[in-house]
Amino acid sequence: MSPICEPDRRGRVRRAESSRKRHTARGKLLPCERVERLIDLGSLFLEVGQLAAGGLDNDEAPEAPLHSSEEPDTPRGPALGQ
Repeated sequence: MSPICEPDRRGRVRRAESSRKRHTARGKLLPCERVERLIDLGSLFLEVGQLAAGGLDNDEAPEAPLHSSEEPDTPRGPALGQ
């Protein structure tokens, strides 16, 4: 498994195993695998979707943004040399 597809530093798994199996059984790449093929090897990669929640994934505070751990993260990084 690639570093992009591994759980984040809190150990959160981004996709349920049943969902992962169903997706790959259809011959599709997982979102993290698609991103891995797009970004340049060795480039810096930042997932801004995780930063947007400010660590409030459970929406305990009223000012917490709507965020679900099931939603894909929004990546930022150079792709195809650009």
